[in-house]
Amino acid sequence: FLKYINRTDTQHRALDGLLESALYALGVHAQSNGLKYLLLPGNLTINGAYSSHEALAARLLQFEADTGIEVIVINGENDVNTGNKAVTFENNVMEVTADTSPADFKDLYKDLGYDLAYKTYTPTSGTAGMLSYSVKLDGGYRLIAIDGKNISQDLMKWINDEIDDAKNNGEVVIGLTHSNLVPMNTIQETLDKNKLYDNWLETAETLADKGMRFVFTGK
Repeated sequence: FLKYINRTDTQHRALDGLLESALYALGVHAQSNGLKYLLLPGNLTINGAYSSHEALAARLLQFEADTGIEVIVINGENDVNTGNKAVTFENNVMEVTADTSPADFKDLYKDLGYDLAYKTYTPTSGTAGMLSYSVKLDGGYRLIAIDGKNISQDLMKWINDEIDDAKNNGEVVIGLTHSNLVPMNTIQETLDKNKLYDNWLETAETLADKGMRFVFTGK
């Protein structure tokens, strides 16, 4: 386990404490300033282990119950279909454990965003993008949560239809997705391109021209 965690700069030993500290701070902030929604754009786990999602979903549901804040999630690339990357050290050796399928993810987080869904996306074939959905937020906003970093033509049509519907209802469109739609800095496209959307410039310009001018991303 120590050899495994020393390969990255992720704070594995402190993850539980960091999560509890963040949720506590958000709860305190909400009491003084008000807070309606908590948006989590993935990654929600390190390696997509089903047990990790199960534990996090349970903690977020408790957070909702304690604070009244609605949690809205979308997955990142480390959250579903990771295969042999999902590991456990329960027996003091690294062993492959159950990972999480898109259907598993949707079931685990069914009350953490998907319960608020106005529309959900259903692929014409396969599972790519199937976790995408939209939410009508208070205050006249339409949140569109996008699954994946390569938007198919079919998914783009669904997003565009949602944007048109939102604009017809006088709503401001906000995106929620894991990968960056624009580079975070001047060197990301050269040194850290895997964190960007595939064909990011065309995708970002297409969505912006259509009416999605604000996007929350992970990474």
